[in-house]
Amino acid sequence: MESILLARKCNVPQWLNTGYTALCIRPEPMTVEEGALLGFGLFADLFRIRETRKATPCKSCYNWSINITCGTCHAAAQATAAEAVKRLLSKDTESTASSSN
Repeated sequence: MESILLARKCNVPQWLNTGYTALCIRPEPMTVEEGALLGFGLFADLFRIRETRKATPCKSCYNWSINITCGTCHAAAQATAAEAVKRLLSKDTESTASSSN
């Protein structure tokens, strides 16, 4: 969350991708306080990404219900979340550009 707030304060959009992806892949749920800082729309988008990235684990994952997965499943989930965040940021950039015209 700190990287997101710093990215906003210093106007460094590249850091947003990293910060948003970290929120999407960490095992702990996002908090109400984080939601207030992010804003409802973004919070809802990131929550959706968190939920949709939870892929069916492979057969070697012995306890995926508590976020214990093999390296392959973890890497796939991280890549899926990162791609979804990238699309979210791209959509946000496009809507900002079209509203300024």
